[in-house]
Amino acid sequence: TYGVPGLDDMVPIDPDADVDYAGLNRLAKTYWRTNASLAATVTPTTGTIETAMRTVWRACTKYGGRPTHIFCGADFLDGFINFMLHTYGRVNYGPVSTKSVEGAAGQVFYEGVELVWDPTFDDTILTDGDSSPWAKRCYFLNMREMKLRPIKKQWMIPRNPPRVYNKYEYYWGLTSRYYLVSGRPPAHGV
Repeated sequence: TYGVPGLDDMVPIDPDADVDYAGLNRLAKTYWRTNASLAATVTPTTGTIETAMRTVWRACTKYGGRPTHIFCGADFLDGFINFMLHTYGRVNYGPVSTKSVEGAAGQVFYEGVELVWDPTFDDTILTDGDSSPWAKRCYFLNMREMKLRPIKKQWMIPRNPPRVYNKYEYYWGLTSRYYLVSGRPPAHGV
């Protein structure tokens, strides 16, 4: 296994941690921190999930731009839908609204951006440093600020496995490894 930086490194759940990302220390360089809110609750009428989402959304849009994608785990999505339905009843605003939840199936939007359930969040196992289960996370991402960059000396490596002795077949391929980078971390949140 290779420790390639991914989403959890680019948008950590603790933006104040003393870690380096892209050569800059987030603790020392406050402008290089992402946004996070881990205190959301989904209790109907008294839950704070909508307030937490609004706070992170505002922080992500503070310096221009806005999140283009929202990815979340099943626990977060179910909690958000339950909170909205039990707090506001059936919520069906028009396409220009900021709140939209349909009964059981359908699309769920926040600020006009669809909340997309990512099944890999539910299957991801916590590592030693993680304190928040992935199924309860929600990532606000601005894809205009994210890029896949090739890892040095891992770009387009030719692969020629040996030919099987009893067949006249040759295999050939190219492999590449990438890492995820962000040119503006404050544009993202969790």
